[in-house]
Amino acid sequence: MKSEIKREYQTAKGWRIFTYILTPPMLILFGWVGYLGFTSEMESVWLSVFLILISLLMMAVFVIGLIDMKIGRLIIYPDKFVKVNWLKKVELPFSEVKGFIATDPNYVFIYPKDENHKTIKVSRYFGQKSEWLRFLEGHFSNVEIEKLETEQKELLDNEDLGKDKAERASRLQEIKKITKVVNGAAWGAAIWLWFYPYPYEMAVVFNLVVPIIAILLLVHYKGLVKLFNETGAYPNLTYALIIPPLVVMVRVLLDYDVLQYQNGWIYTAFLAPLIYFLILKVVKEPFIALKKWIKVSNYFFLFVFVAVLVFFNTLIINCTFDESVPNVYETEVLAKKIVEGKYSTEYKLTVAEWGETTEPMDVRVTYNEYQSIQEGEEVYIYLKLGLLNIPWFFAGEK
Repeated sequence: MKSEIKREYQTAKGWRIFTYILTPPMLILFGWVGYLGFTSEMESVWLSVFLILISLLMMAVFVIGLIDMKIGRLIIYPDKFVKVNWLKKVELPFSEVKGFIATDPNYVFIYPKDENHKTIKVSRYFGQKSEWLRFLEGHFSNVEIEKLETEQKELLDNEDLGKDKAERASRLQEIKKITKVVNGAAWGAAIWLWFYPYPYEMAVVFNLVVPIIAILLLVHYKGLVKLFNETGAYPNLTYALIIPPLVVMVRVLLDYDVLQYQNGWIYTAFLAPLIYFLILKVVKEPFIALKKWIKVSNYFFLFVFVAVLVFFNTLIINCTFDESVPNVYETEVLAKKIVEGKYSTEYKLTVAEWGETTEPMDVRVTYNEYQSIQEGEEVYIYLKLGLLNIPWFFAGEK
């Protein structure tokens, strides 16, 4: 290093000016949102609580961001890094630096050799970025490149891929093409079901099948395909496993009113752990991570997504492919309301108790039904058993 005692870097001047300009109106905006939660006559107390919590959270984010911009800095001493933020100061001696990763679009991470020291996270919005990045590149190794090279060596030395390196390289490319097609199919199926779900049953089937294919490929390739490893050398099926279940979840919430969820939970409680432990048993090291806590969190997120996949796939199969004859109930319309979202508008009727229900509830109807049905009139509720014995219902005119 040069003769300077230390070098300091903080948020670049342009970003500081931008933050000073943006923060006051954002505080006013979210303060107003919280005021609405306190003073408006919301139809639900939970909506008021939600608005107040969002207001407090976002105001805290902007205040902390402003404080962190003033305080936050990276200090490079002759023998160590020091990172200061609004909450703490982290020191990392050069002798304890394992390397750095610069692939994230917002941060550069400086990793320690062991868990006794904390990772330093440096914002890319710090000034003189080329200077401190050049210092890192000149004095420490790029862990991401080393990780990529290590993974490539592991794959080319893996006898499960072939007899020699040429055959293994060819087989690896074949697997990458397959996973790329399956990930692409996941995005295509998700976009289809989200934006234009016609024919509905076919769109649902595609979103059910793609994650199953992903799980079968994970099992079949026995560790040669990974999850949450988009920048590594291993083929990955992250999108194929995650994206369709998320869209299925949205469609269930938008399209179906489920009366009783108990059987859905039973299916999930049985199938989710079974599928999860099958993946872990058959797939060798499904994740690659530099730090232990990241790997542990990946295991947790995998279980969450398997549970989401099972639960909402169960619900959409139960409702979409249900051909049972509905029980019909007649009830009174107590109120009408329109719920406007960012991307959709829902038309709802508040109806009196019906069947085995004990209190009024909201039911969704089409725009035409909403226009033609008036308060005080009677409406039919159609209760269906469900293909998997999970009762659900919909409303219609008499």
